[in-house]
Amino acid sequence: MRLLTAFVSTAALVLFTASGAFAQARPDFSGTWTLDPASAPAAPGGRGGVRPPPQLTFTQDAGTLTMSWTQDGRKTTETFHLDGSERTTQTGSVTRTTWEGNRIVVSVQANLGGNVIEQRRVLSIDRGDLVIELAMPDPQGGDPTVVRVVYKKV
Repeated sequence: MRLLTAFVSTAALVLFTASGAFAQARPDFSGTWTLDPASAPAAPGGRGGVRPPPQLTFTQDAGTLTMSWTQDGRKTTETFHLDGSERTTQTGSVTRTTWEGNRIVVSVQANLGGNVIEQRRVLSIDRGDLVIELAMPDPQGGDPTVVRVVYKKV
């Protein structure tokens, strides 16, 4: 009986330790990233087009992810609170940022002229590259359009 108890205890310890070793740590997005031009969407054909910034800089700690960039001579900084709580931005948009596995998901609800628009951004690290997927609503009510851009670490 002691031998069986020792075996089960040892097996449980090995499984517990191994599961921790195989669990993937959350990525650190910190650093400066440059847009891979091959991944940039085609030039926008009118209002609402997506023009990703040429470079992004991230700082990250346990509770926040801060992203900054300069585009058209204007510097912008966004801070995402990674605890899943809702936050209201200076423009009145409501954001919620959560971890989904090894990805950061940012959900944004904005009121544009009485129309509530929902947008979803997913940030991930894939083979050392930063991948951002932006799901934009279809004004006609169809499926959202997903734009995927890739950034290389500087």
